Amino acid sequence: TRLKKPTFYLQSVQMDRSFSLRPSSSSNRSGENATSSSSCSVASLLFAAQNPNGIGIRYSAADLGVAYANESVGAMDVPVFYQPPRSSNVTVLMHAVFEESNVSRLVVSELSAQRKLVEIRIAGSIDATTHIMNFPLPKFHFKLDCRIATNYTDIVLREGIESATIRK
Repeated sequence: TRLKKPTFYLQSVQMDRSFSLRPSSSSNRSGENATSSSSCSVASLLFAAQNPNGIGIRYSAADLGVAYANESVGAMDVPVFYQPPRSSNVTVLMHAVFEESNVSRLVVSELSAQRKLVEIRIAGSIDATTHIMNFPLPKFHFKLDCRIATNYTDIVLREGIESATIRK
């Protein structure tokens, strides 16, 4: 039989707290110890996965690249997960880490250009193994290129309304 493409629907995105990464000290060319820190933000993305096929699919863990305005801004961690045959109720939580300096600079440039549409691109490759009655079949390697676009003025207005309501 011919396999149908499994589908993934983005259900929610939540920006988590920012944090600072401080790697251990390292020596620079002059022999002095140098420490650097990088500020990051984490987004949690909840996807609903549907598998219309009569066979199960097990996905391996992967790291995907995240780009905004054709510039790399972070990475997304995809966990190992399994889609049972003919399932429509599998949820997958993924986390994306963004370097704040990249995101801030790009958002400011987008705002100054007065664009309303924000498009984030997630790309990379994932290995998957099909299963029939819990027996693994050949492994597939496929490339993912996903674009998620939204009108950020709607988000800003909605967030502003919610925060105004909370203050009342």
